[in-house]
Amino acid sequence: MPVLDDIVRDISFAIGGIIKNTDGIEEISRTMIMSPSQWGDISFPCFACAKKIHKNPHEVAQQIADHIAEKVPCIAVARADAGYVNITLDSAFLYQAIDAALQAGQSYGAPQTEKPLTYIVEYASPNTNKPLHVGHIRNIALGQALIAFLKYCGHRAISAEIINDRGIHIMKSILAYQKWGNDETPESAHIKGDHFVGNYYVLFSHRVKDDPSLEEEAQKLLQQYEQGEQEICSLWERMNAWVIDGMKQTYKRLGVSFEEEDFESDIFEKGKQVVADGLARGVFKKRDDGAIYADLTDVGLDQKVVLRSDGTAIYITQDLALALMRTARHPDLEGVLYIVACEQEYHFKVLFELLKRLGFTWADTCVHVSYGLVNLPSGRMKSREGTVVDADDILDELARLALQEVQTRWQDIDSVELHSRSEMIAQAALRFYLLRVQPRQDMIYNPAESISFDGATGPYLQYTVARISHILAQVELKKKIDYTVLIERQEHVLALLVLQFPSLVHELHNHLLEKKYYNPSALTQYLYTLAQETNAFYQTYRVLQAETPALVQARAALLGAVKEVLDIGLALCCISTPTNM
Repeated sequence: MPVLDDIVRDISFAIGGIIKNTDGIEEISRTMIMSPSQWGDISFPCFACAKKIHKNPHEVAQQIADHIAEKVPCIAVARADAGYVNITLDSAFLYQAIDAALQAGQSYGAPQTEKPLTYIVEYASPNTNKPLHVGHIRNIALGQALIAFLKYCGHRAISAEIINDRGIHIMKSILAYQKWGNDETPESAHIKGDHFVGNYYVLFSHRVKDDPSLEEEAQKLLQQYEQGEQEICSLWERMNAWVIDGMKQTYKRLGVSFEEEDFESDIFEKGKQVVADGLARGVFKKRDDGAIYADLTDVGLDQKVVLRSDGTAIYITQDLALALMRTARHPDLEGVLYIVACEQEYHFKVLFELLKRLGFTWADTCVHVSYGLVNLPSGRMKSREGTVVDADDILDELARLALQEVQTRWQDIDSVELHSRSEMIAQAALRFYLLRVQPRQDMIYNPAESISFDGATGPYLQYTVARISHILAQVELKKKIDYTVLIERQEHVLALLVLQFPSLVHELHNHLLEKKYYNPSALTQYLYTLAQETNAFYQTYRVLQAETPALVQARAALLGAVKEVLDIGLALCCISTPTNM
């Protein structure tokens, strides 16, 4: 258990003993507020417990404040303030966190996992009828961050994607190209392959408004494809190759790679076999029109079709097949974490119920990591109407804005360093901005705001790390450091925040394992607070020119511990930290 969690537990037991309410220890722990301020480090509101024991909260707070310090050695001061007990921890105790962070390095705060688990994290998983858009970037940022966190906590996290390269949406692009493509290619049009095919998907969506029969034509194409008609299969293969080539270029910019990559076209037939087996076992039923479905009304869902009446597969068909394949690949699989937009919540409720009924023992540990929509200040995006903002456009815009910032701030760097630094800053701006919002919330992405060097942004944190690195490069830390010279409140707060990091990781890890939810915005908020307090410290106190050599050493060590935590936290967000900016 992290040191700070032990402290909170000891304080909780002490409070329970003082007010003679030992049955409510867990509730007391949950009620505590960890928020360094002028009032103290930890606050305990006494209103709820006072009501239970029929006493005035002000009297209860005073009673606790009078006796808590003698029961918990690491408490320096406790005082009652308007029904709250405000506790300040002993600075000498806190400063042990500095050495702990410096000694542990990049493993500081990582939980000691007794039983590492194997998870598949499925993310990105695009359709091959259009380019990646800004929503995919949020998906990718969440996926990469989740994998980084699982690995940091000692688990095996397998990055995976399913490329949805067949289905009615793919046929709509193909049909539009058949009718109006005139043998044009991405090369002849000088357009990236995924954008080229995406234009035909948009074209179909416009034309079908005037000619609804195009929907039937697209459905017939799907039947022909699944029956293996050569002409359709050849065109499908050609257009898919265009899209995938374009997507791989975008993936490279985002640092995306997968350990496992499956294609719907390779597995949909296996999905049909899973359905056939389920039908034979009574899991599925057949309607009069030939469609095969699962009756899930007994668990509050509907009658879900898993195979159309014309014999063609749908999304859930291939999901069932993929589950079977993953079980075979990984007998020790703990579960699959599907990172997919909130619009698909019902789909995953159905999928997980079907997996349970088909006998997959790990179905209960599967999780739909749902995230909200990403809009721009101009409004909601709609890919069918061609108003979606492509990922490439966002990346290009960020690169342009980052280049402007770098050129403004540093005029003396060469061209290679200029573009390298710009790209690093652009990636940090993108990822931090997307991760700072709770995943389930819709969000508005503002590129100009995200690139700022002020406020809750990636570049602001990168700048903080670079500033610390510049200081540390000028100090050689000794093996033994006298921390008793650190007497300022701001130094105390920084040490407390360093001590708080393992507790945050522990909380996020437990939440992920128990409630199957990972909220990186809690991490980004903590990192921003740490960066804010660090910069406030710079503005008030000197480090290299501190009054004594001992104070130089102690403050440099404190900043070194802060840097370790910022480095780890940003790495968990898949953000690079520079040595200078």
